[in-house]
Amino acid sequence: MLESVAHPFLIEKAGGTTSDGRDRSVLETPVAGFKQRSSFVAGSSADVEFIINTVREGEAKEQERLSGAGKTVVAV
Repeated sequence: MLESVAHPFLIEKAGGTTSDGRDRSVLETPVAGFKQRSSFVAGSSADVEFIINTVREGEAKEQERLSGAGKTVVAV
């Protein structure tokens, strides 16, 4: 996790956007340990928003598919 902070810092200072794949910047992701892993999306605001929305749609479809089969999914 610590190694992935330098790139988002520079990207955001240059006017780009970063995300951990959810609704927050990589720089806002809480660090829980030295070997922590995190998703990393970077680009223009429009590009990052597109990727986050695509991930959400995929998760919603997967949740719908599994709920139809009587299974429960817990989002992390």
